[in-house]
Amino acid sequence: MESFRMSKNVFELEIEKKNPCNYIALYHSISMDVIYIKKAMYESIKSALLSNGTIEPNDNIICSLIEKKYIVLYETDDDAEYRKIADTINVINPTTLRLQLTESCNLNCTYCQIERNYKNNNQIHMSEDIAARSLALFAKYAPKGKQKTIILTGGEPTLNFKVIKLLLQHTKELLDSYRFILFTNGTKLTEQMAKLFKENNVLVLISLDGTKVQHDIYRKDFSGKGSFDNALNGYNLCKQCGCNVGISGVVGTHNVNELDDSITDFFLKIKPDSLGLNFEHYLLNADNSNILPMEKYADVILSTYIRLREQGMYLENINRVIEPFVKQRINAKECAALGRGITVLPNGVVGPCKTLLVAGIIGKHLDEIEKLDSLKDDDVFLEWSNRSTYTLECCKGCIGISLCGSGCTYDSYVLNGNITNVDKRACIFIKQILDFMITDLFCHIQHSNDNDIIIPTAEDRQKIYSTIRLDDNDLKRSVGHEI
Repeated sequence: MESFRMSKNVFELEIEKKNPCNYIALYHSISMDVIYIKKAMYESIKSALLSNGTIEPNDNIICSLIEKKYIVLYETDDDAEYRKIADTINVINPTTLRLQLTESCNLNCTYCQIERNYKNNNQIHMSEDIAARSLALFAKYAPKGKQKTIILTGGEPTLNFKVIKLLLQHTKELLDSYRFILFTNGTKLTEQMAKLFKENNVLVLISLDGTKVQHDIYRKDFSGKGSFDNALNGYNLCKQCGCNVGISGVVGTHNVNELDDSITDFFLKIKPDSLGLNFEHYLLNADNSNILPMEKYADVILSTYIRLREQGMYLENINRVIEPFVKQRINAKECAALGRGITVLPNGVVGPCKTLLVAGIIGKHLDEIEKLDSLKDDDVFLEWSNRSTYTLECCKGCIGISLCGSGCTYDSYVLNGNITNVDKRACIFIKQILDFMITDLFCHIQHSNDNDIIIPTAEDRQKIYSTIRLDDNDLKRSVGHEI
């Protein structure tokens, strides 16, 4: 009789309910399958496997575990599927163009990784020539038939409004399917701008960290005055003109204690089309060692998510992890910089990551990149396209390998001086979110089900979203983090 064992890719997770639970969750890190099995039944199966590896493969429960590759033949190579996925990772297929339209900004936000990391901040605007050439470069390398994303950032991009107008006019001549996303602090938005954005379906993401008190702690102008009133005015202008408007905020010590209380109430009141609440990034040239611990960030983001989903509001930071789990679609690369994106600075320097570009650590000028037949001919683009949880040795055997995407490459560089390791904060975050999803899914589907084994369906997994509906609203997707 053949010998069997549990796959090395299967992890046991306790179901964290208030009341004692007689089920245990088994999670397959590659397929993202999850099975709930009664603890007594599971202990019986484990004992049989550990004693002599012989089991009865015609038993229905055993058959299910074998079919899902939870139980495998003893001689099975557990890494075969891992290697198969890793072999497909090194792909450069840019669908995102990030343009830093200006180095200038009218605000002086305390935690701004761009402002604090500049090597040479000359406060220049991107010229119409650089913008047009960047667009042409993107059209050259972008895949036909797939939606492309053009992200307009700064500094404060609205300070270079003439180039925004130029891009809106000329993009339709070069790209077959695209969307524009504008990242702005909102303080310089005018009715004229808002009407133009509405006419051209520009998706507007405005920086707001919460209510006036919390927002104004870190987001001030150069005179020390808070920016909340002007930012909210810009938000309201865009809403009144019918724009699709989201909020992109930062969670830190200045607002974490109010996040799932007064700040969530505020967001529910103003009803953004989507919401992103990001953690602070590390700084290259300054100490921000008082950065919020990831455990605290994950806890408050989860409690905020639970409140928001009851009202149907999309919280990007959680749904970025939930979506691959629900769809069982591997998120091997977290950021568009890892083979799916091109970034261009105002001076025409090109590379995958905006923050490392402004710091002068990576990048080549358009003059050089335009001559390439393929971005694979550039060492930096090639190196970044190969970064993935499935290619990093430190990620091998991790429970979150199919969900994490290897975290922020920039933060990893700051911590390690290279991009071949990860920022462990990403590991903490993914594991906390996965624990939540495993328990949350069980709570949604168990009810009166008392079977020895419960295998969630695709429809069951959708219940994690609760009232959230993932429609064709393009802003309800991870900007720069699409999978």
